[in-house]
Amino acid sequence: MKLSLPRGKRRNAVTLSLVVLLALLLLAGNLLLPYALRRANAYIDLTPEGLYTLTDALKEELSALSQDVEIVFLADEDLLLDAELTRYTYVMCRALEKENEHITVKTVNLAKNPSAADDFRVAKGTELATSDVVVHSAGRYKVLSAASFFTTENNEYVSYNGEYRIATAILSVTTYANGPYAYFATGHGERYYVKGDAGSDPSLSAFAALLEDAGLRVGKVDLDAVDAVPEDCVLLIFLDTAEDYSAGDLTDYHAPSVLKKLDKYLYGKKSVMVFRDALDAPLPDFEEYLAQWGIRFTSTHVTSPEEALADSVSGEKNGNRLVASYPDADADAPAYAMVKDIASMITPPKMVIANAAALQKDPSFAKMPIYTATGTSRSVCPVFYAGEKGIATYADGTRLPTADRHILAMVGMEARLKNGEHTYSYVFAAGSTEMIANEYLLDGAFGNGDVMAAVLRTITRTDVYASGEVGGFDLNANYGGKLFEETHLSTEGKNEIFLSLTEWRDYAQLTPARVTVVCVCLFAIPLVGMPLLASAVLRRRKNK
Repeated sequence: MKLSLPRGKRRNAVTLSLVVLLALLLLAGNLLLPYALRRANAYIDLTPEGLYTLTDALKEELSALSQDVEIVFLADEDLLLDAELTRYTYVMCRALEKENEHITVKTVNLAKNPSAADDFRVAKGTELATSDVVVHSAGRYKVLSAASFFTTENNEYVSYNGEYRIATAILSVTTYANGPYAYFATGHGERYYVKGDAGSDPSLSAFAALLEDAGLRVGKVDLDAVDAVPEDCVLLIFLDTAEDYSAGDLTDYHAPSVLKKLDKYLYGKKSVMVFRDALDAPLPDFEEYLAQWGIRFTSTHVTSPEEALADSVSGEKNGNRLVASYPDADADAPAYAMVKDIASMITPPKMVIANAAALQKDPSFAKMPIYTATGTSRSVCPVFYAGEKGIATYADGTRLPTADRHILAMVGMEARLKNGEHTYSYVFAAGSTEMIANEYLLDGAFGNGDVMAAVLRTITRTDVYASGEVGGFDLNANYGGKLFEETHLSTEGKNEIFLSLTEWRDYAQLTPARVTVVCVCLFAIPLVGMPLLASAVLRRRKNK
């Protein structure tokens, strides 16, 4: 069939209309192309650093992943792509979703639906940012800020280290297929709770449930009966120990004592919790070991008749049920970071610590940190205090002097620097066993449940670090990650929405020169060139 067009002016008008229609179709295609690429997750990487291209090292690192992982962004896709601080990470995770069948990416609108991320909050009323990223699997999760995917120098973002950070987060929540475990130590008169175990103390069932909510399985272990603390243990709990643990001969590696096993365990980025109270007898060897972490228990009973809550049974104010003070934001910064989401609330919930003994910082930790080896240091920090009117009394009636409030709980921390990464071990010690009893963890009027959940979240992070090759991670060479060659993020503008005349911002933050080239090629040339070409063709036909 032969197409027949009108002659003369009508022919020229139809031809020009077809050319204009073709130009409009081309323009529409250019406008819709980014949307189609977004829907197909087929982003074009125009950055010189390859910010949107997954490295082979990342693919290899996660190739053995066998557990499903969900990555949750707390804002809608258009906002994530518009903000430069979240765009790189979102596109990278979408590419990971295509690459690995066990990875799923999800977006929720936290601004419109604040309860959408309740499962990932430390406590009710605490805040998550819409730029945060949550990586979770089988009850374990990590919350990463948008800025944590970048490295900075002189208040300027200089490289994108997203691949290493996301790989580390995924490995950290999936490492223990059947765990990780929190073990109660047994064999020395300790109390514990394990479901189905006849020797369990039912008053600790809520604490065991709290451990499970933190993504831990709960068990028990007699350290005298094993050669080492189980490999799947990330938290070892000593609760109301009645008999001392012998230090043994620390130089005899063929006869490991409990404390030697404990020392080896803690070197592996693990954590310990110790709960004792005012009625517990001294444990010289165990307490001397804890002093190496800066923690000393005292044989005192802390009371504050004017500040404490009334007794739950008699209703009398005997000063035993102390309302603890939270750590100071400046003086106790490491401990404050553990509970800041709760401590910074306008009206923080009451943390009740009953029947408490006072703790003290070991004198050797007067100046911190204490270096125990090359690249390894220890420090200690109070976590909870008694009120200003609290007094600590020995059995003979004498008082424990202090220039400040009495300490009710402390945390000792060991930091190790290796290959540019810090790893940590924790010893959390409290002078009360009742603070984790059902009476306080299950009562919504108290903050014990939320506070202890926050503490657990810090000391049981069990970070598993990705290979140093992932994402070009080389701190000595380029700060870690992909070094920005032409584009730089300013910390002052990190929350701005970066605007552009075209939807090309969806798959690259281009330099001004490249934006100009893209606009000219995709818009100016078709809009101007096609009509000019049509006019030239018409004039040529007219002259024939």
